[in-house]
Order: sequence, then C-alpha cells, then structure tokens
Amino acid sequence: KNVHVERYWWGDQQYNKNFDVVLVSDCVLPKLYPISPLVQALDDTMGNDSVAIFSYEHRHFPQYHPKQKFTELAEA
Repeated sequence: KNVHVERYWWGDQQYNKNFDVVLVSDCVLPKLYPISPLVQALDDTMGNDSVAIFSYEHRHFPQYHPKQKFTELAEA
C-alpha cells in the first residue's frame, strides 16, 4: 500500500476528500482553535470507514468542557 500525507489547515478551506486515517494534534485551544471548525474539517475529510486519532493535552476551560462540546457538535 501507499501512504499519502497532506497538511490541512482546518477552518481555512473546504476539502472534500476522504482519508483512511486523520491525525489531529494539539487541536483543542478554544481561543486559538474553535471546536466547530474542527468538527467541520473532520466531516470534510472523513468517510464512513475513516479513523481519527487525537492527541491533546487536557486543559480546563471555564466556559465549557471541550470534549463535551466536541461530542455535541459531532452528533449534530
């Protein structure tokens, strides 16, 4: 099999291509990286058989719980 890697700046562009694996790192910083565009980016880049792997540091945000907000948006 071949591996194809692309950088994707979520929130900056529409990208209608389904990848097998999407790697997401340090993506939950609400003031810098709002969660809504992240969910849209995953929707744009993933298909039914895609897998997303997330790596992020758990941080406390007084406005909301990022994991809970992400789940709400992803299920909508």
